[in-house]
Amino acid sequence: MNMSFPKSMSAEEVGDWVASVGFPMYKSCFVENGISGKRLMTVNASKLPKLGITDFEHIKCIAHAIRELFQLEAPDCERSVSCDRWTPRSSLELGKVGYKQEFSKDTAPMEPVPRWLVQDKANDRMN
Repeated sequence: MNMSFPKSMSAEEVGDWVASVGFPMYKSCFVENGISGKRLMTVNASKLPKLGITDFEHIKCIAHAIRELFQLEAPDCERSVSCDRWTPRSSLELGKVGYKQEFSKDTAPMEPVPRWLVQDKANDRMN
């Protein structure tokens, strides 16, 4: 198992990894659902029950182990949903940012704009 490049793990290797972090009973959940390293990167606590993992303490431990494997920050439970600006906390969250590309000879590319904001403005124009 190549732990230096976790995104390249196969579903079988992900199952072995889950077993190695103390949850061999869930190996088949990951293998049968085809959770490769690339897909594992997107798995969080809310997705684990869909894979068949329902024990809350196990969910917390596995979600924590996934964050450690990919060096992700824990979710900020104290962050208000009313915050004006969404800022990516890790390089993996940059994929959630939409880039509005407007150029003229006098302007540089605009700052990243959250995808939801771009969609809201598009919906406003349609109404």
